[in-house]
Amino acid sequence: MAEIAARARAASNAIRSHSHPILETGNLSYPNGFYAVDFRPGDDQSSFRLVHRVEGAPLISRLLEDGTAKCICTVSAPISTFRKTLVSETEVQTISWDIDQLGEPPLFTPMIVSMGYQEIVLDSERDGAHSAWDGATVKLLKGSRLAVGPVIQLQSSPLQMIVIVPKPELAEGVFFVQPRSEPPFRFEVNVSTKLHAYLQRKAGELRPTIMTHIVTGCFRLLQHSYSRDSDEDGGWRSDRSLLALSDFLEERGLGHWSDDDFRPEQAATSLYPLTLPEPQEET
Repeated sequence: MAEIAARARAASNAIRSHSHPILETGNLSYPNGFYAVDFRPGDDQSSFRLVHRVEGAPLISRLLEDGTAKCICTVSAPISTFRKTLVSETEVQTISWDIDQLGEPPLFTPMIVSMGYQEIVLDSERDGAHSAWDGATVKLLKGSRLAVGPVIQLQSSPLQMIVIVPKPELAEGVFFVQPRSEPPFRFEVNVSTKLHAYLQRKAGELRPTIMTHIVTGCFRLLQHSYSRDSDEDGGWRSDRSLLALSDFLEERGLGHWSDDDFRPEQAATSLYPLTLPEPQEET
């Protein structure tokens, strides 16, 4: 599980003035404030589990406890102008999305917001706010931001671009890869019925090895059919998903599928190494 945190005492280039104290990076409204979001990607490549945590800001903690504030997370994708706000009843939140709606890996912004209008006379000792707010009457509206976490940005990866489709006509254990017909670009992996059921269980012992074979097939498809550099006639640079995948490979020193020395199986096993059983000691 990774942690993304906003610390009041951390440096920030730009902090806007607000009519009420907000816990965010670089804002000293709560001098000892700390807002963290622990997150773990889901097994299906299109979900996250978030755990919101607030420290050093008793006012926000109190509002969460009495239900007048809630944890939320916005999911957005600039390329498709998609934006959705998901509200959670507890500090533990599950976020899911449909990648076909977005066209790119989404951006997430965790927050804690007020759920209705209320006026509060601040007491810096009781509420944890800076002494400059002591005795001030603040008005919280529905949707007022009380804490704002850093934006979480996902990178594109081969597994996020895969759509697995059952094909009853395929012999058991067989699969093949083709590009999905409609944009954005996705790898459509056609698999036999039993193989599809096995992969859907997420926890099968052979699943990681099978997925590595599938990624090899995806890279081989790119190598054979998407090596043109032009923006015209379906060149890979015309697709934002393929651009992001190209950056993903480059950052990991794996080259590009249009390189003469690109080896699909080497790239796939570098990203997702085959798991070998430990040798058993002879007795």
